[in-house]
Amino acid sequence: MRSRPKLTLLALLLLLGLAPAAEEKRLAIYTPQTSFTIPVVDHESTEYVSITDLLDPFGRASLTRDGKRWRLRLEAGKTLQVDFNEGSPEAKVGNRKLNFGKPFWAQNQRGYVPLSSSALLLTQFIGGSANLREAARRLFLGDAVTTYSADLQKGAPPKLVLHFSAPVNPTVATDSGHVRFTFIREPLVGATTNPQNYDDASVHSLAFAENNGASDLTVNTSAPVLVTFSDSNRTITLSPTPVVAQLAQPPKPAQPTANPTTPPATTTPATTPQPATSATVSTAAPPRFLVIIDPAHGGEDPGAALGGGLFEKDVTLAIARRVRTDLDQRGITAILLREGDTTLAVEQRAASANGSRASLYIVIHADSQGSGVRLFTARFSSPVTIPDHGFLPWNTAQAKYLDQSHNLAASLITEFESRQVHAMPLESGIRPLRNLTKPALAIEVAPPAGTIEGLTSAIYQQSVASAIGTGIANIRSSLEGGNPR
Repeated sequence: MRSRPKLTLLALLLLLGLAPAAEEKRLAIYTPQTSFTIPVVDHESTEYVSITDLLDPFGRASLTRDGKRWRLRLEAGKTLQVDFNEGSPEAKVGNRKLNFGKPFWAQNQRGYVPLSSSALLLTQFIGGSANLREAARRLFLGDAVTTYSADLQKGAPPKLVLHFSAPVNPTVATDSGHVRFTFIREPLVGATTNPQNYDDASVHSLAFAENNGASDLTVNTSAPVLVTFSDSNRTITLSPTPVVAQLAQPPKPAQPTANPTTPPATTTPATTPQPATSATVSTAAPPRFLVIIDPAHGGEDPGAALGGGLFEKDVTLAIARRVRTDLDQRGITAILLREGDTTLAVEQRAASANGSRASLYIVIHADSQGSGVRLFTARFSSPVTIPDHGFLPWNTAQAKYLDQSHNLAASLITEFESRQVHAMPLESGIRPLRNLTKPALAIEVAPPAGTIEGLTSAIYQQSVASAIGTGIANIRSSLEGGNPR
């Protein structure tokens, strides 16, 4: 593991004096065509928004000053204008007067109106209806609304299926007993019944909330869940993690053979895709130590074209299968996030791994350029404040586990070098590393000597798998027990 520079006393004191920054206030504006957010500022105990920020997405907004009088113009097919007087709550639109309740004010050539008047201002310029949810800082224009319904399907396992009236792309955060979906760009509104309670041992309730230009759906559970997206992101399904079933009755490990050139895994992808939710859940408890292996790409995402008709998704699956077999032979339970040629979104991969409560996660990539193996840990562009409790932010969740990820990388590098496979530690913002709530690595495998034939060699793939398996086994004791929570 690479050494880290020591903090000077002054730097340490500065860090100790830093307090977590308050979340920036924002107003979300939803239209039938798009959505966007703008900053909200406080002025004399009132929340304000910039009028040019509010109107620019609808045309070309400009604000000019003449003494204490300000003229707002919007060019959007036709030119519209409103006149303001600094310090006055009244504005003039042609011969009509509007009262915004609180005074208009300006700073640095920017004019501000009360957040509470944003709907009134927009209707003057773009017409139609506007619905401001001031407490949540969300503004809906016209018929820009996304609704949802929830259906708890009993069974083994039960499934909570969320149906949306339009495609959604929320961030997903997991905590003990909770899965939270945060919608920033979607005009999602609550259901008639909120919260929705369920008479189920695994899925207890679903609650909608909105605040600061976003909305949340929080599912309360008593078991880890698998989250999958389908129907062009119009459906989200949550079910107690199916990996428990695979753990309860793991596949029998392949018997080692005297000839290392004929291991059980091949570079031929499965002919029938197997969806991530196809397993039947057992009531057996998950094991204490579990490794998630993620063969990168798959299905409609072939990954890199490696030459000779070979795609990255096929090589990653072949190597992942070898790693699983190696770990099984060491008595370490491992599962693959995809068993066949299945398409999985990055969010699905992260949500599935986080919900599994595994002890660590590795994703396998392949590259025809260069040689050896590159091990990536997550990189963050700025320092990350790690919360003491509660939800971990989706885009920086890995920060809490980064030291463990570095230790894991160091253990694997030692094993690769002992097998004469050059290994290089690197950092990357590659997803889903930053979203993982457990030690996590991306392992990119290149040919042993720069030739594509070496990348598909059974001997080379087995050497890579053995190094990964041994490196994990050597660090198991420090990771025993799973994720720190």
